[in-house]
Amino acid sequence: MDGRMEEQLHMERVCNAYGQYSMFQQALRKSLRKRHKSKKYLPKGLVSSSPEALEREKTFREAEGRNQAFLDSVMMHANQPTSRDQLEYKKREGDQYRFESDGDHSKIQSVLKSCIRDWSAEGAREREQCYSPIINACVKYVKKG
Repeated sequence: MDGRMEEQLHMERVCNAYGQYSMFQQALRKSLRKRHKSKKYLPKGLVSSSPEALEREKTFREAEGRNQAFLDSVMMHANQPTSRDQLEYKKREGDQYRFESDGDHSKIQSVLKSCIRDWSAEGAREREQCYSPIINACVKYVKKG
């Protein structure tokens, strides 16, 4: 396989994973809930019917929606199909829906964390810790002009 074809397949997998983010996160949480069925061993806040767990579930769903909207914006900017476009295509074509790999989805977590660090007020402290040493070294050692 030539480099161009490899690049195209990689881009396709990444875009599919971006489009699957919200569904993947929901499936992951559902799997975790199944593993935590034995209520007698869990703290009250983790029992799925507790008010704390219900509130946490609501918070996660809202965050997933915002994250998916952000990822869809990235894909729209790159002229790639959004999560909704992907679902509509699959329904229209009758394709079996398959998730990309766990590895591809874990990369999305890294992308989201990097975006928070690099572009949000919440990431200011980490941004300072990451980039200040590099900036200071450049200022100190790179000649001006």
